Amino acid sequence: MPFFSVIIPAYNRSKVIKETIGSVINQKFTDWECIIVDDGSTDNTVEIVREIIKMDHRISYYYQENAERSVARNNGVSKSTGRYICFLDSDDLYEADHLENLHTCIIEKAEPVGLFFTDQKMLIGDLKEKVDTVNYDHSSDFFIKHSVIPARVCIHRHIFTKFSFNPKIVIVEDSVLWTQISTSFPIHHIAKDSVVYRWHEDNSVNIKNNCFLPRLKGLRILFTEKEIKNRISRKLRKEAISNCYYGIAKYYAYKKRFFPMLLNIMRSILLDIQCKQNKAKIYMIYEYFR
Repeated sequence: MPFFSVIIPAYNRSKVIKETIGSVINQKFTDWECIIVDDGSTDNTVEIVREIIKMDHRISYYYQENAERSVARNNGVSKSTGRYICFLDSDDLYEADHLENLHTCIIEKAEPVGLFFTDQKMLIGDLKEKVDTVNYDHSSDFFIKHSVIPARVCIHRHIFTKFSFNPKIVIVEDSVLWTQISTSFPIHHIAKDSVVYRWHEDNSVNIKNNCFLPRLKGLRILFTEKEIKNRISRKLRKEAISNCYYGIAKYYAYKKRFFPMLLNIMRSILLDIQCKQNKAKIYMIYEYFR
């Protein structure tokens, strides 16, 4: 049984998947397995991965019909054998000390059943930039307020007997799961930026992809759970939904579609009348006609 299982969901990532897997192979800590779950790729992702597998027996490949990341990650967890489960999106990277940092912290805390997360950097082109991150404050709403990408997270495998990624949620599926886990298990923050988030035009959170619409759907599913409603204030829930409508409005502004933009700006303002961004929202309408 390896100490870590690294789950990588992949969909048409032939241009970057070799570098991503390479960042796992180059880890200083070597007791790991890496599971690639191909989510129905139509490019040559499989050929690239199989060539890598020939050189490292710790890597395995599984194919599934396209069903999105939540299903792919859950399938990867079901195939895993490691004591702790890590995630890495197919366009992101681990720094060489990432698993070593996790292992050190886990051992120091006597291998608890819990969730660990690190900090991150951002890769824009060929330039790595430090990202300002927030220390974990043990609040129930931390993962709603602050995005923690899957590559930063490591979870004891026992937790997946109670929780898993929701297949109905495409965007914000990670924040939803981390929030659910935080209601039942301890969270440990490792303040080391050992993960690299790659920014590019095809990122799922790019505004051109209307990422706030599936985020809105995901948060609505989360906020209907009794355990979550009891822990997260009504005020914050309204703020989170309002922010989604604001994001959707930005998408329609990008598409130069005035009436859907106006409708979603008004929804956003009415949900959170006291929001400091309301002046900016109204200014968006003015800017549209400039």
